Amino acid sequence: MRNHDVRLGSIALDLVDSVFDWEGICVDRIDGPNAWTVWLVEAGLLPPRADIGAAGLRRVRVMREAIYRTARTVIGAEPPSSEALAVLNTFAEQAQPGFGIEALPTGGFTVRRPEPSHDDLLASIARDAVVLFAGPRADRVRVCDWHSCPGIFYDSSPAGDRRWCSPQCGARAAAQSYRDRKRAQASVS
Repeated sequence: MRNHDVRLGSIALDLVDSVFDWEGICVDRIDGPNAWTVWLVEAGLLPPRADIGAAGLRRVRVMREAIYRTARTVIGAEPPSSEALAVLNTFAEQAQPGFGIEALPTGGFTVRRPEPSHDDLLASIARDAVVLFAGPRADRVRVCDWHSCPGIFYDSSPAGDRRWCSPQCGARAAAQSYRDRKRAQASVS
């Protein structure tokens, strides 16, 4: 089980990964406002100064589930959900006010970035999901091949043949394969 692992190839899939085993025991690693702030920092996002509050945390969970349901559709595990798509679109369509470019007094330019609100961050994550699921990379959204891991990831390997969401899952699979071969050899001898 990963702890806020942000190596799944998409910030939207990283958010989905903050729930372990959606269809089973369903452990939510973002179990409160502090955990949300920690997740944002570990994801490389600047957390807003304002506390997200209970209503904001519910919005995170609603959007995260919409991303999960849409990812399951992309990988062919369930039919499309019009509700999930409506939620994703609602978040993705939010504007990001104040973002722009400014000239520097010494020459050149800088990006004008106001402090993001929680809604700005959710909109950014939703847009990442939309671009991933509706774009040319959608066929590289996969489920981890390790039987005990339900992780969904984006395969960014050059050959497009990545099977596991993380090196840890790949190592577990290799170790299991080794044990199985040794067990089979021992039973033949």
